[in-house]
Amino acid sequence: MKTKEKIIRAAKEVLWKKGLAKSSIKDIYETAGVSKMTFYRMFENKEDIAGKVIDLLFEEGMSRYRQIMSSGDSFQQKMARVMEMKLEDTKNISPEFVMEIYQKKGVLAERMQLHSQKSMEAFIADIEKAKVEGWVDPQLNTAMIIYMINQASNAMNDPQLINLFPNIGEALRQISAFYFHGICGKAPKNTES
Repeated sequence: MKTKEKIIRAAKEVLWKKGLAKSSIKDIYETAGVSKMTFYRMFENKEDIAGKVIDLLFEEGMSRYRQIMSSGDSFQQKMARVMEMKLEDTKNISPEFVMEIYQKKGVLAERMQLHSQKSMEAFIADIEKAKVEGWVDPQLNTAMIIYMINQASNAMNDPQLINLFPNIGEALRQISAFYFHGICGKAPKNTES
């Protein structure tokens, strides 16, 4: 692993544990096992490294998303996998770190917003493609579909609902089937469902 990537991953670890305000540059370079001088050769300050952590999160998330969307699965299966990925991501991200970024409303919040916008544009394009391919009813409002998918993801964090199922995998499968049964059209003629 290259030194810069090692520092970014160490910063992620530190920021997850302590949040932005309570983390120090020293915490980051010591966790990475590099010197203070090495850190400052690659990064200007704590906000700079935090921005790189945000970039890494979104790059990794978009890479996983593209991999799911390019699979041969049905649109319903892809959406179930995307919801699973989104659920896993919410478990792996520090809520304190995200809250601090949005509360500051500075460069980091703008960076996060830009990444979120790019992700949403890719997702909307995939929904529109699924409409053309017959996986999604073309008359449904795309914004409503996104809203419902977000509600399905939120449902995965509801312990009362999750406890209805023998395991999280079955909960995800049934919640996905419930939400997508109404929006998925017939599979294209050349594809098995």
